[in-house]
Amino acid sequence: MKTEMKVLCSLTAAALIAGCASGGGSGGGSSGGGGPAIDPALAPLRPGYEPSPCGTLYGYPVPCVPYLPRFPGDPEPVAVPPPLPAFTNWTDLRRDTPTQVTGLATIVFYETRPDGSISSTSDHDQGSEGNFIVQYDAQGKPVHLDLGGGGGPGSRSSSVHGGHVSLAAIGQPWLDLGRNDTLQDSPQTPFTTLTARQIELVANPYVLGWNYQSFGVWNVTDPSWVGFGAATFGAATPASAVPTSGNASFTGKLGGLYVSPAGQGSIATADVRVDANFSARSLSFASSGTTITRDLATSTAASNLNLSGTLTYLPASNAFTGTLTNAGGAMSGSSKGRFYGPTAQELGGVFTLKSPTGVETFAGAYGGKR
Repeated sequence: MKTEMKVLCSLTAAALIAGCASGGGSGGGSSGGGGPAIDPALAPLRPGYEPSPCGTLYGYPVPCVPYLPRFPGDPEPVAVPPPLPAFTNWTDLRRDTPTQVTGLATIVFYETRPDGSISSTSDHDQGSEGNFIVQYDAQGKPVHLDLGGGGGPGSRSSSVHGGHVSLAAIGQPWLDLGRNDTLQDSPQTPFTTLTARQIELVANPYVLGWNYQSFGVWNVTDPSWVGFGAATFGAATPASAVPTSGNASFTGKLGGLYVSPAGQGSIATADVRVDANFSARSLSFASSGTTITRDLATSTAASNLNLSGTLTYLPASNAFTGTLTNAGGAMSGSSKGRFYGPTAQELGGVFTLKSPTGVETFAGAYGGKR
């Protein structure tokens, strides 16, 4: 089901126009919407009369385009907008329209106690491919960021339209926060004391001086679904263009959501350094200066959440993977990422670390440039 969901959601508008939907009727041989019955003699042309997967994509209606010949009662095809422009770099990003960008994501599901603290966590996806949507205004502030939908991993999305503010108050002006206020029957997010049912934090590439990638972290609460995760996205380096010799150091930032051994959630930020040995296809990863916050007005040092580890990649590949461990030694887990830019000028990745014996969990993303 998960694979089918990703295939369906990642179809481009062009594929939809070409005929992504069957436009059939519902179960008993009659068309959807109460239309006239379909001649059973036509059944071999469309076995099962499966219902059309009509819905929305990026907020626009998905067409119900039937196979020929059209059957009595099939819905009329509807117009869809042209495909979203593809991301190339932040300098050339069109500020007047959403842009689709590809990347990797990690997602963690969790359960809560009556007091709102987190009682357990479980992985859903680690480093899965996805499509995301970004839009910035002329001042370089985020307007629309969809970190979980548009073909991204998971069955729910984190999408905040406008209202983003930087975390300059805690010394992190490079990180933009967006939140949706709590709605009826939706639980409060456990990662901040601010009233919110959904939050997302995105590294601002214009503040950081990045041109080919960025990352985001999000939490969604819903009566039937709660989870948090992170995504790295950008213009991936062609595999053939990744250097095969020499060394380079990438510096940047890390952001994540942390669940303490007691189940309390918080937002974490850190500095990142990745030393690359292109000859050995090895990356030495280290984060430092980690701090956590809940009220977004004050922060506390959390050196136990500094991460380290080694990442590697195969020949003729732009994707790397490895294991990270926290300084406290209580958590470990996988990290997956890729090089970005025409010749690997930047890199980014996601990670999920967990305690083998308790609820303590740390998931997030990072990015850096040479």
